[in-house]
Amino acid sequence: MKRIIALLILISIAVLIGCSDGKTDSSKNLKILIDPAEQTIVQNQVAQFSLKIENVEDLFGVAVEISFDSTLVEIPENCLTSGEFWGNSVTFTQAISESGRLSMICSLFNGDQAINGSGELMKFSLRGIANGSSPITIYRLQLYKENGESVSGLYDIDIENGLLKIE
Repeated sequence: MKRIIALLILISIAVLIGCSDGKTDSSKNLKILIDPAEQTIVQNQVAQFSLKIENVEDLFGVAVEISFDSTLVEIPENCLTSGEFWGNSVTFTQAISESGRLSMICSLFNGDQAINGSGELMKFSLRGIANGSSPITIYRLQLYKENGESVSGLYDIDIENGLLKIE
């Protein structure tokens, strides 16, 4: 009788393990994305994008570079503003490179409370200057707490890049 019970327990465990897909709930992972993921514009038109974050904890600041094909896309004047995620207490700076990169830095003021949740970090604009498709790629991403340490999940972050089509 003990052997039958032990065998039933082993079979039950095997069935439970076999039915599991082994995946974690990705809806709770830290994520950063370009929104909309894809846009189509005509030459000399300006496209508006947002850099959004999901499921962040203790965020005090962000530094990121966005790359694009500089033969197809340029950076217009006043191309960058902070997003609603920061509320009214954000210090904001930008640095623009001519080699197909837009560098952006956004941080809270010293003494401000770090932010948790999801929302729009930044809004940025790009102008189409020639026909083609340019990937809009997030790289050199830093998300940090008030003490300068990286936020939890940074090294396992889900990244969704964008695409700008110019016709």
